[in-house]
Amino acid sequence: MARVRSTAIGQHQNVSLYATLLGEGVCVEYSCAPGRLAWVQVARGSLKLNKYVLSAGDGAALTDPGQLFLTGMAMESELLLFDRAGLGGGPTV
Repeated sequence: MARVRSTAIGQHQNVSLYATLLGEGVCVEYSCAPGRLAWVQVARGSLKLNKYVLSAGDGAALTDPGQLFLTGMAMESELLLFDRAGLGGGPTV
């Protein structure tokens, strides 16, 4: 019997993961629902997260962040955004 190997990553959390590339001066807006937690990880380049500047390797943890404004500050900035349920662990409405 052949063994099938999946390339998908399994997760058992109430989380959404977004990845994007931003050019210099390009701004995107993201809204987190009330009670959510967010983590922004900069993989490459640099960006402005609201009023804070983050560089490659930097991460930022945000509790109940509301609106996030992410602006590329390098020719090409790559980031990951995790949006997850609050500490209660259940769905947030």
